[in-house]
Amino acid sequence: MKRFLILISLFVLMLMGIPFKLTAQQMTKQDYLEKSRDQKKSAWVLLGGGAVLLGAGFIVSMSNTGDALVGMLSGKDYNGSNTNGNILTVVGGAAMLGSIPLFISSKSNSEKAILLSLQNKPLTMPRPYARLPKSYPSLSLKIPLN
Repeated sequence: MKRFLILISLFVLMLMGIPFKLTAQQMTKQDYLEKSRDQKKSAWVLLGGGAVLLGAGFIVSMSNTGDALVGMLSGKDYNGSNTNGNILTVVGGAAMLGSIPLFISSKSNSEKAILLSLQNKPLTMPRPYARLPKSYPSLSLKIPLN
Protein backbone atom coordinates (compact mmCIF):
# COMPACT_ATOMS: atom_id res chain seq x y z
CA MET A 1 0.00 0.00 0.00
CA LYS A 2 2.88 2.34 0.77
CA ARG A 3 4.40 1.76 -2.65
CA PHE A 4 1.08 2.45 -4.31
CA LEU A 5 0.74 5.78 -2.49
CA ILE A 6 4.32 6.70 -3.36
CA LEU A 7 3.77 5.88 -7.04
CA ILE A 8 0.53 7.84 -7.16
CA SER A 9 2.11 10.85 -5.45
CA LEU A 10 5.07 10.77 -7.87
CA PHE A 11 2.67 10.57 -10.79
CA VAL A 12 0.67 13.55 -9.48
CA LEU A 13 3.86 15.56 -8.94
CA MET A 14 4.95 14.77 -12.47
CA LEU A 15 1.62 15.97 -13.84
CA MET A 16 1.88 19.16 -11.80
CA GLY A 17 5.23 19.88 -13.41
CA ILE A 18 3.76 19.84 -16.92
CA PRO A 19 4.00 23.38 -18.25
CA PHE A 20 0.40 24.48 -18.63
CA LYS A 21 0.29 28.16 -19.39
CA LEU A 22 -2.61 30.39 -18.53
CA THR A 23 -4.26 31.52 -21.69
CA ALA A 24 -4.63 35.25 -22.04
CA GLN A 25 -7.34 36.93 -24.06
CA GLN A 26 -5.04 37.67 -26.99
CA MET A 27 -2.25 35.28 -27.78
CA THR A 28 0.22 35.80 -30.58
CA LYS A 29 1.39 33.27 -33.11
CA GLN A 30 4.60 32.77 -31.13
CA ASP A 31 2.61 32.08 -27.94
CA TYR A 32 0.57 29.41 -29.69
CA LEU A 33 3.69 27.81 -31.16
CA GLU A 34 5.47 27.80 -27.79
CA LYS A 35 2.43 26.36 -26.03
CA SER A 36 2.10 23.68 -28.69
CA ARG A 37 5.79 22.76 -28.40
CA ASP A 38 5.59 22.50 -24.60
CA GLN A 39 2.46 20.36 -24.76
CA LYS A 40 3.99 18.06 -27.35
CA LYS A 41 7.14 17.65 -25.24
CA SER A 42 5.05 16.85 -22.16
CA ALA A 43 2.96 14.36 -24.12
CA TRP A 44 6.08 12.53 -25.35
CA VAL A 45 7.46 12.40 -21.81
CA LEU A 46 4.19 10.96 -20.52
CA LEU A 47 4.03 8.45 -23.35
CA GLY A 48 7.64 7.32 -22.89
CA GLY A 49 7.41 7.20 -19.11
CA GLY A 50 4.16 5.28 -19.31
CA ALA A 51 5.70 2.77 -21.71
CA VAL A 52 8.65 2.25 -19.35
CA LEU A 53 6.32 1.77 -16.37
CA LEU A 54 4.11 -0.58 -18.36
CA GLY A 55 7.11 -2.65 -19.40
CA ALA A 56 8.47 -2.71 -15.86
CA GLY A 57 5.08 -3.81 -14.58
CA PHE A 58 4.98 -6.68 -17.05
CA ILE A 59 8.50 -7.74 -16.09
CA VAL A 60 7.70 -7.66 -12.37
CA SER A 61 4.48 -9.57 -12.95
CA MET A 62 6.24 -12.17 -15.05
CA SER A 63 9.04 -12.64 -12.52
CA ASN A 64 6.49 -13.28 -9.78
CA THR A 65 4.59 -15.64 -12.07
CA GLY A 66 7.82 -17.52 -12.75
CA ASP A 67 8.44 -17.87 -9.01
CA ALA A 68 4.91 -19.22 -8.57
CA LEU A 69 5.42 -21.77 -11.35
CA VAL A 70 8.72 -22.94 -9.85
CA GLY A 71 7.03 -23.26 -6.45
CA MET A 72 4.16 -25.26 -7.92
CA LEU A 73 6.48 -27.61 -9.83
CA SER A 74 8.68 -28.25 -6.81
CA GLY A 75 5.67 -28.94 -4.59
CA LYS A 76 6.25 -25.95 -2.30
CA ASP A 77 3.52 -23.52 -1.44
CA TYR A 78 4.04 -20.05 -2.93
CA ASN A 79 2.03 -17.22 -1.39
CA GLY A 80 3.62 -14.33 -3.29
CA SER A 81 1.53 -11.76 -5.06
CA ASN A 82 2.21 -9.60 -8.06
CA THR A 83 0.40 -6.45 -6.92
CA ASN A 84 3.49 -4.31 -7.49
CA GLY A 85 3.60 -5.37 -11.11
CA ASN A 86 -0.11 -4.73 -11.49
CA ILE A 87 0.23 -1.26 -9.97
CA LEU A 88 3.11 -0.37 -12.29
CA THR A 89 1.15 -1.64 -15.27
CA VAL A 90 -1.97 0.38 -14.38
CA VAL A 91 0.00 3.58 -13.69
CA GLY A 92 1.96 3.16 -16.94
CA GLY A 93 -1.21 2.62 -18.94
CA ALA A 94 -2.84 5.65 -17.32
CA ALA A 95 0.19 7.79 -18.15
CA MET A 96 0.09 6.64 -21.75
CA LEU A 97 -3.63 7.41 -21.96
CA GLY A 98 -2.98 10.79 -20.32
CA SER A 99 -0.67 11.77 -23.15
CA ILE A 100 -3.47 11.59 -25.73
CA PRO A 101 -5.25 14.84 -24.71
CA LEU A 102 -1.91 16.65 -24.70
CA PHE A 103 -1.18 15.52 -28.25
CA ILE A 104 -4.65 16.66 -29.33
CA SER A 105 -4.39 20.10 -27.71
CA SER A 106 -0.86 20.53 -29.09
CA LYS A 107 -2.17 19.96 -32.60
CA SER A 108 -5.05 22.41 -32.12
CA ASN A 109 -2.68 25.09 -30.79
CA SER A 110 -0.31 24.64 -33.72
CA GLU A 111 -3.28 24.98 -36.09
CA LYS A 112 -4.29 28.19 -34.33
CA ALA A 113 -0.75 29.48 -34.81
CA ILE A 114 -0.93 28.67 -38.51
CA LEU A 115 -4.23 30.52 -38.86
CA LEU A 116 -2.97 33.60 -37.02
CA SER A 117 -0.12 35.36 -38.78
CA LEU A 118 1.53 38.77 -38.85
CA GLN A 119 2.65 39.77 -42.32
CA ASN A 120 3.05 42.73 -44.62
CA LYS A 121 0.05 43.26 -46.88
CA PRO A 122 0.31 45.34 -50.03
CA LEU A 123 -1.41 48.70 -50.04
CA THR A 124 -4.23 48.37 -52.58
CA MET A 125 -5.36 51.99 -52.74
CA PRO A 126 -3.79 54.52 -55.06
CA ARG A 127 -0.86 56.34 -53.54
CA PRO A 128 -1.16 60.07 -54.12
CA TYR A 129 2.29 60.64 -52.67
CA ALA A 130 5.45 58.73 -53.52
CA ARG A 131 6.46 58.67 -49.86
CA LEU A 132 3.59 56.41 -48.79
CA PRO A 133 4.69 52.83 -48.09
CA LYS A 134 3.91 50.07 -50.60
CA SER A 135 2.85 47.70 -47.83
CA TYR A 136 1.68 47.84 -44.25
CA PRO A 137 1.99 45.36 -41.36
CA SER A 138 -1.22 43.52 -40.64
CA LEU A 139 -2.50 40.74 -38.44
CA SER A 140 -4.43 38.22 -40.50
CA LEU A 141 -6.67 35.45 -39.31
CA LYS A 142 -7.61 32.68 -41.74
CA ILE A 143 -11.00 31.15 -41.08
CA PRO A 144 -11.51 27.75 -42.71
CA LEU A 145 -15.08 27.38 -43.93
CA ASN A 146 -15.15 23.64 -44.53
